[in-house]
Formats: sequence, structure tokens, C-alpha cells
Amino acid sequence: MPSVLETERLRLRPWRESDAAEYRTLWLERDPRSLRVISADGKPTVDDLRENIRSQLADSARTGLSLLAVERRVENAFIGYCGLIGREATVEEPEIAYELLRRVHGYGYATEAARAVRDAARATGQTRLWAGVRGWNSASLRVLSKIGFVASGEVSEARDRGDMVWMTCALRPASPAEADRPLPTEAAPVMNPVAGQARGGDKGERRIPVTLRWRRRGAHGWRRRGQRGERSR
Repeated sequence: MPSVLETERLRLRPWRESDAAEYRTLWLERDPRSLRVISADGKPTVDDLRENIRSQLADSARTGLSLLAVERRVENAFIGYCGLIGREATVEEPEIAYELLRRVHGYGYATEAARAVRDAARATGQTRLWAGVRGWNSASLRVLSKIGFVASGEVSEARDRGDMVWMTCALRPASPAEADRPLPTEAAPVMNPVAGQARGGDKGERRIPVTLRWRRRGAHGWRRRGQRGERSR
């Protein structure tokens, strides 16, 4: 995937160590049900996250997948991240991840960034993306539905953090209508497929990093998350 992506309002670019302080703000803002939050002893620190950034850059150079920092073009200020990661996925079916600071929720930036990443994945020949979202995170479910993700039919149960809904997106060449589709300017209601509650869009919702898990095919088909032999969140 390209190391820099630009949209009408955003620039997605490689991480810098100077992003570490704002990156920690993302950690501080996360819903307490999220898997990765600041611990009671204050970990990770800004220094820890600088090391994390160095590790991410090394992984990108090795795999060709990029988790990119997001900034608004008008001010060149870090507002979050969006991109593709490997983890349990293959290069052909990577995971998408995105997270934005609360102060920029409600402006459609997550959709704009995720759409750019999806299009870049398609342009580089990848065939499918995966996404896993907690059932209570209706804002992230809405972002994914707007860029073509659909429910895979699999749910990983987790009483403490909320069930994980698994979404997938088959990539294909964009039609002229899709390529010219304008970005939405208002948040429409979305139906939570787990709780069955219609809720608003991005504004006012806490975001958690959305990490997409690839399902490994076994002798009996796709495994459900949490089954023996696979890691679950």
C-alpha cells in the first residue's frame, strides 16, 4: 500500500515519533471495555509509544501493509490513524484499523480515511478486507457499512467487553458511480446488529481501535473466534 494517501480533507502518512503524545491521548480516550487502555500504573507511557511507533514502521517495511497516521490537510495536525495491519491476516486479506481523537468525531473523517485505505487496498490487488467491531460500537459499524463491509455471520462472544461482530468486504474494481460518490455530510441512524438499537452516527460516540481478524480455514470451514487453536480478543 502507498505510504501516503490524500483525500479532499485528510492526509494519511507514515508515523513520526513526535506523534507519540497525541497517540497516548487516543489511549486515554478509549472506552474502558476496549482491550488496550492505559493501565493503573500509567502504561504505556509516551516513551513506550515512541517505541511502538518505531516497531510499526519496521513492520510496515517488512510486510508492505501500512497503519498510517491521519492529519487534517488544513493544519497538518495528528488526529488519529487508519490503515492495514497483518497480525493474523494474510497480505491478500489484511485487517483494517482506525481510531480518531474525540475532538474530530462527527465530521465524517473516519469514513473518509477508511474509504481511502479500502481503495488503496483494491488498487494494489488485495481481494478482501476483514473487520471486527464490538456490538456496542455503532459508530464504527456505521463507518464500515458505508464503505461496503457486510456482516460475515460470525460473532465472538465476550461478556466482559461485548461481543465482537465480524465484518468483511470483498474488493472489486470501482465503478464510475462509486468512484464519484460524495462523502456524507450528516450522520444517519444505524441499526446495531447485536443490540438491535438504532443510534446516531459518529458524533458523541467513543471510538475504539477496530482490529480486523482474518478467519483461518480449517478442515471444517471457517472457525469461530475463540475456538481452540486461535487467539481471541
